[in-house]
Amino acid sequence: MGPSVFSPSFHLRFFPRLLWSLRPRLGAPTPGSLARHALHEHTLLPAAAILVLVTGTSLAGGEHPALGWTLAAAGGAGLVALLVHAVWTRPREAPTWEGFGVTLFALALALAVGGCLIAGLRLPALHLLSLTAASLVAGYIVGLAAGFWVQVLGYMEGPVRFVAGIAVIGVGFVDVLLLLAVWTRL
Repeated sequence: MGPSVFSPSFHLRFFPRLLWSLRPRLGAPTPGSLARHALHEHTLLPAAAILVLVTGTSLAGGEHPALGWTLAAAGGAGLVALLVHAVWTRPREAPTWEGFGVTLFALALALAVGGCLIAGLRLPALHLLSLTAASLVAGYIVGLAAGFWVQVLGYMEGPVRFVAGIAVIGVGFVDVLLLLAVWTRL
């Protein structure tokens, strides 16, 4: 365990070293663990539930609203049931900083930056600076919590980390486009 999350030594020494130690290394073997092993159904079932949810929401506004809402409800209920089951059946190990979810931390920061950039399209520069500082602090705090507590998701941890990694790429791309829009406005 590291220093208290509320201490400056956590944010200035421990956390940067932790992020550096968790970086992916090319060519380095990844240790296998039975506790983190995900079966095929643990990957396919969330994908199927998301597919049913997306299909249902697209049908709900079209020609078949009853079928759409039924599918959307079934997909949403399936996702909630999978998350509850994953938390309920997980090994009762306490979360550690060594299992920190870097992708969720990066996603929270990327969303905070995106929110600032969207506001930058409308706000004057002085308001934007204060909003940027506040949202980056909020994204940092939310990212710390999400990265730490993702470990309690059991077998759903892998798919959540994967989706967060894909989302970081997409949100980062949108952030670059928003940055260009704000830059041309200045």
